[in-house]
Amino acid sequence: MNSERLRERSHHQGRDEELHYHVPNYPTETPIAYHAVISFFRFILAIFFSRIVIENPDRIPGNGRPTIVLVNHSNSLTDALIIMASVPRHARRMLRMTAKATHFRKPNFSSWLIEKAGSVPLQRAQDYQPETRIDNSGTRELLVNALCQQGDAICIFPEGISRYHPALAPFKTGAARIASDVLCQFKDQSNFEINLSPCSITYLHRQNFRSDVLVSFHDPIILNQTNPTHQDLVSTVPETRKKAIGDLTTNLTEKIRSGTLDSPSWDLIKAANMARTLYAPFGTQLSLGAHIRLTQRFVDVFAGRTLSSSSSSSSSQPSTPALSPSSSNHERLVKDLLEYQQMLFSLGLKDARVANNRLVNRRVMIPRLIFRIAAAAFFTTICAPGLFFWIPTFIVTGYFAHRQRLKGPAWDTYDEVTQTKMLWGLATGLMTYGSVLLICFPIFPIVLVVFPIWMWFTLRWLEDLVATLRATRSLVKMLMISKSELKTIRNQRSILEKEVYKVAVDCCLLPTQNQDVLRDDQQQEIVIKNGKVTNSRFDYFSIRRRRKKIIMKS
Repeated sequence: MNSERLRERSHHQGRDEELHYHVPNYPTETPIAYHAVISFFRFILAIFFSRIVIENPDRIPGNGRPTIVLVNHSNSLTDALIIMASVPRHARRMLRMTAKATHFRKPNFSSWLIEKAGSVPLQRAQDYQPETRIDNSGTRELLVNALCQQGDAICIFPEGISRYHPALAPFKTGAARIASDVLCQFKDQSNFEINLSPCSITYLHRQNFRSDVLVSFHDPIILNQTNPTHQDLVSTVPETRKKAIGDLTTNLTEKIRSGTLDSPSWDLIKAANMARTLYAPFGTQLSLGAHIRLTQRFVDVFAGRTLSSSSSSSSSQPSTPALSPSSSNHERLVKDLLEYQQMLFSLGLKDARVANNRLVNRRVMIPRLIFRIAAAAFFTTICAPGLFFWIPTFIVTGYFAHRQRLKGPAWDTYDEVTQTKMLWGLATGLMTYGSVLLICFPIFPIVLVVFPIWMWFTLRWLEDLVATLRATRSLVKMLMISKSELKTIRNQRSILEKEVYKVAVDCCLLPTQNQDVLRDDQQQEIVIKNGKVTNSRFDYFSIRRRRKKIIMKS
């Protein structure tokens, strides 16, 4: 521990010389409980999610630099777990979270996790009666001291609320006000700097088992008094300071929005997904980050937002589009895309199957179907023993997820479905594990190691089984469709493809050669797998194989 602290001190002093500001104390020493909780989080997330892609972790300000990490909030407690597990330990030894005060001092597992993670309670007016006095002065003082005295990193969700909604909630000015207060406190030290590190979290299917998550870190905003654009944050004129805080909040909103999906409605996201599929068909090299940003480009156009030329590059930080009236042509295209998507869904088909010219020939489809049936039988055989032990977890999580949805409107309850599944799945899994250990007590050491590995491989084989069954179903549906009906569908797709391509080039400012914009070579990807942060380009279990995921919709 002493040698580690000495290395930290040396690293800390080197950075201080670079910044010309000396934080009075060392960064807060990370308690053992924090590391244990983070490892526990990684374990849960590695099971529930198929892949967590982290973009640009090198943009996180290092230890000893006062930092506020700002993240969008769409998945309740899961957002906190994701961001804490996504920050590499070499970048920040500890990330202090903020959570609503009603989460604390409750006799449940969620409350225990929040407290052990070193979170700070934050009172919100909507959580209390109107006559209740809200006082966050103690919390603010604690956060300011952590920033200024130890150079810690704190995490704030500027939306102030978690909700199941396609659009970001309006950002509150709390984070910008804390930054302004800190700058005012060190107004006499012109070399003092505070970093605002925006981060975007995007869930492809936020409440589905074995889905994917994108975590994008953006360039930090470094605030100091020497920068003329930041001097208004320490102004003694209230109106000037208020305007500067508002402008800073707007800037943070733009950065976070640039890395996630933000749409006025779910229908626009569905239409944009179909447009992306037509513009970049199956087989196109498409990273998860490019997938999100390309979809958002179509959302912006369909929503009537005018894109600037600076948005045409593959950068992860396009400028925020300006609003403009949505054209009738775009409205018609959205309607046609939704109708085409609904038609494929009702027929049990995928766009990739319809676009494949070889699948018109039954002599090609029948051998493929036979191969899929044989593969499904094989995966069923090797999955069946382990699946017996997974079934209790699937039943329990489905039941409690259903109960969670019945508690209120979708926007207020669906954001907690993921954490409900994870917590109840964890409880059921541990009970199953413990029961097996008791039953097999004579060979306890062997079962202790072999059983979790076996369950993990069963889960992977189950993913392959689900993918094979879906492919089998799709091929059967293709065989059942008449040639004339398939020709009609393909003609409709061809018309839509031309319209989407025109919108992509003229309005989305995408290149005519669609492969060029989708490689996204400048984005740095690392993946959380099995509780570790590793590269997985050639991993058998990588999503790059395009395997479908198990979807728990119950």
